[in-house]
Amino acid sequence: MKPGWILLAALAGHAVAAEPAPESTLRWKARDETGTYGYLIYRSDAEAGPFRRINARIVPKQSNPDAGYVYVDRDVTPGRTYYYRIDGVSEAGVKKPLSPVLPKTIGSKRTPAKGR
Repeated sequence: MKPGWILLAALAGHAVAAEPAPESTLRWKARDETGTYGYLIYRSDAEAGPFRRINARIVPKQSNPDAGYVYVDRDVTPGRTYYYRIDGVSEAGVKKPLSPVLPKTIGSKRTPAKGR
């Protein structure tokens, strides 16, 4: 028997499932999108700021605003609280606050199940 076969069998016996990466999902609807071009998402570690823009590209206005909007922030740490703010951007490029500052605590990591 070749040594490579033993190693392969040992590796195959230690397969583990990967935990999902932590994320923070923001959902919103706009009351009136007349003249709106899109949205900017800001995040801070403190309620008073400073806030940093986290979406590299503007979230574009949808043709059906009733569907709502979703933005997923994947650069988060479980157990931490982040503060988010959403600004609308007009077709003329003018920013206007859309939301108040909203706190969101990221869920903690799951504990692996015991046994087997």
